[in-house]
Amino acid sequence: MSQQEQVRAEELPGVGGMPEWQRYIWLTVGMIVGVAGFQAFTVPVGIYNGGIVGLAQLARTLLVDGFGLSPSLDLSGPFNLLFNVPLMFLAWRTLSRRFFFRTLYCVLLQTLILSVVVVKTPPMDDPLTAAIIAGVLGGAGIGIVLRAGGSTAGLDILGVWLSKYKLQVGVGTITNTMNACIYLVFAVLFDLQTAIYSIVFAFVCAVVTDKVHIQNINCGVLIVTECGDLAPRIARAVARGATRWQAAGGHTGREKYVYFTVVNKYEEPILRRVVAQADPEAFVAVGEGLQVYGHFIRRLS
Repeated sequence: MSQQEQVRAEELPGVGGMPEWQRYIWLTVGMIVGVAGFQAFTVPVGIYNGGIVGLAQLARTLLVDGFGLSPSLDLSGPFNLLFNVPLMFLAWRTLSRRFFFRTLYCVLLQTLILSVVVVKTPPMDDPLTAAIIAGVLGGAGIGIVLRAGGSTAGLDILGVWLSKYKLQVGVGTITNTMNACIYLVFAVLFDLQTAIYSIVFAFVCAVVTDKVHIQNINCGVLIVTECGDLAPRIARAVARGATRWQAAGGHTGREKYVYFTVVNKYEEPILRRVVAQADPEAFVAVGEGLQVYGHFIRRLS
C-alpha cells in the first residue's frame, strides 16, 4: 500500500468541504433525533435498547426495582457513561483523534439526553408501532452522527472498528448481531415479548443506519479520459488507488485511458470533481452497492 493510501480519513476533504463546526451541529441534531426518539417511544412501553444503552437500561431497572428507588432522573444516563469508559479507550487507541473527540461529545450529549428525557406516559399503546417509530428515529440519528464523522460510542465503536479493520459488512449489521445476543439475555431475565419487540426496534434501527450512513456504501467508478496522469490525482484527493488501461475511442480511434477505482459514497463526489477538473469531457460511470473483497480500506470522515 502506498503512503498516499495510508492518509487518515480526517485528512480527506469532506463532502462540500464540511468544516468541523458544521459537523458538530449535525452531531447534535443526530443525537437529539436518535436518543430522544427511542427514549420517548421505547422506555414507556418497556422496550429496551441494544448495546451499551440497553445494558445501562438493564442496570437502571435492576437498581430501581431492587431498591425501590424513584429518582427524578433516568439512571440509564450515568450508567451509559460509566459503561462507555473502556470503549472510549479503544476509540482513543485505534481511531483518529478527531473521531474520538466527536464521539466523546456524542457520549456526553447522549448521557444528558438519557438522563433528562423521562417520558412516563406511552405516546401509543401498541408496542410494535412504538418499536418501529423508535427504530426509524434511532437509526436516522445514528446515521446522521456517523455521516458527520462521529459515533454514538457503545457497540457502535466496535461496529465501526470491525467494519474498518476486520469484517467486510456494514456497521448496522455488526451492531445488530451483537444486539441480538444482548436481547437473548433480556428474554431470559424478563419475557420473550419484551425481547421480540426490542429486536424489532434494533433491526429497524440497523437498516435505517445503513441507509443514512453513506460512507458505508461502496461505489465502483469507471473513468474513460484522455488524461494520462489521473491516478496520482485520485490518490491525492481521496487516498485511493486506481487501475489504468490504455484504450482507443471506438469511433474516433483517439488514444484513451480507462481507470477503475472503488470509493465510498462519501468520496464519490470528490472524485467526480477531480475528474471534471482534469478532463471536462471524461466519461464517468458509477455503480453503487458494490461488494468488495480483498484489500479495501473502510474509513470515516
